[in-house]
Amino acid sequence: MTWSFKAEVDAAQTPGTTLINTANVDTDTPDDDPTNNDFEVDVTIPFPDLQIIKNGDTTVLPGETMIHTISYQNLNRQTAVDTYIIDKLPDVVYTT
Repeated sequence: MTWSFKAEVDAAQTPGTTLINTANVDTDTPDDDPTNNDFEVDVTIPFPDLQIIKNGDTTVLPGETMIHTISYQNLNRQTAVDTYIIDKLPDVVYTT
């Protein structure tokens, strides 16, 4: 027999928390092997997994404009709050 169900995790749980989900089967009849009547699954609430990629010019002459494109994504399902990107340009480069 198989039983499937859905259960919603409390939204206040923080990333890194491990939830221990234990299932147990029991009977009033004597059991040949009661050591296999419990099963435990650890469910971890993931941290966000941010990824950033920067593409663009790798060579540029003085006075020319260089173009770069930055893209980022969260590779995990956990929401990343207050996300920001810093692109530190060399002192001799300025945005136009």
